[in-house]
Amino acid sequence: MNFVRTVCGDIDSSELGSTQCHEHLFIREGVSALINPSLCIESSLKVFQELQAYKACGGGALVDAQPVGCGRMPRLLEEVSEASGVHIIASTGFHKMTFYPDNHWIRKMDAENLANIFIDELEKGMYIHCDTEAPKERISSKAGMIKVALDSEGLTDTYKILHKAAIIASLKTGIPVQCHIEDISNANGLLDFYENHNYPLSRLILAHTDRSMNNLDETLKLLKRGIFVQLDTIVDLSTIAMKRK
Repeated sequence: MNFVRTVCGDIDSSELGSTQCHEHLFIREGVSALINPSLCIESSLKVFQELQAYKACGGGALVDAQPVGCGRMPRLLEEVSEASGVHIIASTGFHKMTFYPDNHWIRKMDAENLANIFIDELEKGMYIHCDTEAPKERISSKAGMIKVALDSEGLTDTYKILHKAAIIASLKTGIPVQCHIEDISNANGLLDFYENHNYPLSRLILAHTDRSMNNLDETLKLLKRGIFVQLDTIVDLSTIAMKRK
């Protein structure tokens, strides 16, 4: 796959430029904000200003990792991308279960039906108005990444269904999977689950593996299994080098 699917259409991967691989540009007020008031980002003006500053510093593209049914605002993603000239890759998939109420539709569907929703978002257009209601209405702007998550509790039965849906969608479309992971000690079990479903680990990205720098050796072992990792914690690397000596 040489193209990248952005909210404004497909582009050649050579057009991306410097890319931030895991951001959250917009989060509609909802369950996330009840958990943490800072998890509400609805100002298109402020987001546009940040994108302008990002572009001025050489930024070309970014991945918005807010998935379907969880406060994602796809129309605004398209709007600020067009206005700023920054390529935005939106996400389908799912976040941590703590961000969904007990009666949310994502908790009730089987893997095949969930996979069909993810595939629709990647191939036909993203769903809107589905934070509480099951997905029905779509816009033409498409997602270009499958975002998944794994909480510190590990692969519960609910997470197994959700991750199986992501695997089905990824294998059908060729779009990679990016996983928010809370506890790196759960990573090998997750990778085993994907391999057991005949998923090529070269299409899997683990996010936030550097939240504790004591994880460096474990991260290197995970890389040897063929995955990609995201290092997104700002630290003084020279201090880590000194500690390792």
